[in-house]
Amino acid sequence: KVDLDGFATLWNPRIQLGTVPIFYLPYAIYPAQAERTSGLLAPQLGFSSSFGTTVGLSYYQVLGNEVDATFSPEYFSKEGMLWGGEGRWHPDVTHQGGFSGMTIHQKSLDTQRYRYSLKEVWQREDGWQLTADVNQASDNLVDADFGKGLANLGATNFDSALYLGRNF
Repeated sequence: KVDLDGFATLWNPRIQLGTVPIFYLPYAIYPAQAERTSGLLAPQLGFSSSFGTTVGLSYYQVLGNEVDATFSPEYFSKEGMLWGGEGRWHPDVTHQGGFSGMTIHQKSLDTQRYRYSLKEVWQREDGWQLTADVNQASDNLVDADFGKGLANLGATNFDSALYLGRNF
């Protein structure tokens, strides 16, 4: 059922593998509107021999028309809690940026591991551009162990760069 406020109401939604239910909720609402809406994202569940059971639940927060953030804590039964987050901003057509980071006190190594990235782009109408790309990590294998997505898989190079130039 979709109501006039732009939300779909789901009663007893489930995902089945054949006839076996593998995911079930008694009740859920889902934004069915054009505007961004704050709220919980789909949970992440997993298992590996290295990290054990993994459970994550992210929260997306709209902070205005040009700014939003995602908070992504994830629990690894063998390694502890990974705290992650991301923020994005686009205050006008000439400026945009983003920050992402994660940190975990890894139990098996008894050490703090982290990764963060800051990207900023400013473009002027006369063609000048300033771009900053700052990356830092505790070690070269943190993305291989805890990174998200194929783009960071096995990355061992965390270069940072500052660019100032003009298009003619």
